[in-house]
Amino acid sequence: MAVDIESTVKRLQDDIRRYERQLAKSEYLTRKVLVDQVLQILGWEIPTPRLAEVEYQYVGNRVDYALFIKNVSRPVCFVEAKRKGKHLGLNVRESNSLRRKRLNGRDTTRTT
Repeated sequence: MAVDIESTVKRLQDDIRRYERQLAKSEYLTRKVLVDQVLQILGWEIPTPRLAEVEYQYVGNRVDYALFIKNVSRPVCFVEAKRKGKHLGLNVRESNSLRRKRLNGRDTTRTT
């Protein structure tokens, strides 16, 4: 099924305006109205066993979404959703520490 990205983005913009107050109060609604739809456009149907897991446990932390690709046993991407107007709240030290934690015995830190 081909997705018309332009019309979908327009619809999401309309939804953000229409549900602005509710999105500011609810992470769950933000996930359902916005994040799930964006991930679907990108090819991840939410939830799809073994490709997209919701409320994924990662080295002692819970992330909202873990995204996988076929034949790869560990996540290739994490997505954290927050209600409109709320920041992730990680400072640089916490963020760097989280990136260095190991998954399946391999260091996940990337150097650029």
